[in-house]
Amino acid sequence: MEILETNAEGYKKIFPSTYHIYNSVEFNLLNGERCDKILFLVFKDSRNRLGLIAGIKNNKLYTPFSAPFAGFSFVKENTSLLQLEGSVDALLTYISDKGYTGLHYTMPPLFYNQLFNNKLLNVLYRRDFTISAIDVNYELDLQKMYNDYEANIWYNARKNLKISLKQEFTCIKCETEPLILEAYNVIVENRERKELPLKMTFEQVKKTSEIISADFFLLRHNSMNVAAAQIFHVAPGIVQVIYWGDIPDYASHKPMNFLAFYIFNYYKKLGLKYIDIGPSSQNSVPNYGLCEFKESIGCGISSKYTFTYIKK
Repeated sequence: MEILETNAEGYKKIFPSTYHIYNSVEFNLLNGERCDKILFLVFKDSRNRLGLIAGIKNNKLYTPFSAPFAGFSFVKENTSLLQLEGSVDALLTYISDKGYTGLHYTMPPLFYNQLFNNKLLNVLYRRDFTISAIDVNYELDLQKMYNDYEANIWYNARKNLKISLKQEFTCIKCETEPLILEAYNVIVENRERKELPLKMTFEQVKKTSEIISADFFLLRHNSMNVAAAQIFHVAPGIVQVIYWGDIPDYASHKPMNFLAFYIFNYYKKLGLKYIDIGPSSQNSVPNYGLCEFKESIGCGISSKYTFTYIKK
């Protein structure tokens, strides 16, 4: 297996679409200022097999360099274990030959592509990569979402949903910039009140939404904005909750239970497969409250692995 260095245009010709949006040329170019240099690498034997977009930071490769996850893209989904091994071996040789110090690699949660990602887990383990994090990531399988949703969630979540359904909430999908800004400002207040970081400015949200199809939802109670969500379409049949949250003053009305229920039904009716609710841990350390909330409303768990390789 050999590695060919190309540019954005050349890479896109080989990989006109990728199995998730964070591996796309457009997304990585949008965030190019977050690294020193972007590499577009193609892995080839008798034909093109895999691709990798990585950012260089402090002489180390990062994939992703500005995303929840990234990693290899494939020309054909049924990439063999032998081809994966050859590609990883070629990548390690490339790192050594170029004088880079190592690699930081965060995979998608396994449900994004069980076949490919489980093969890759095996290869990285056998090539002496270090597992530097296993984060707890939650997703809702919309195809397994029962018609009687309320009967199949935790008792406490069912009780909170019943409370929320009595509040006369109104949920709207934001289609104009002023409404999207209202939704964003709810998220800002939620993060500020809970002393949590907010990584994207409104301008960054707008620019990213030009690359990634995005949906914004706003929950109102008596004309007051009480909760909101920002959701990206990140893969065929999969959307990802980027931000959601409520105004803490309205917690007794259980707005998040209502908002989650509304969003689940919205995407189920569209025929999607999964909603990626996102991680509830940071550097493998769980937020127990978030974990219980997501499990209580019917979510399953897929591990999200981060690997590190240090050149020997």
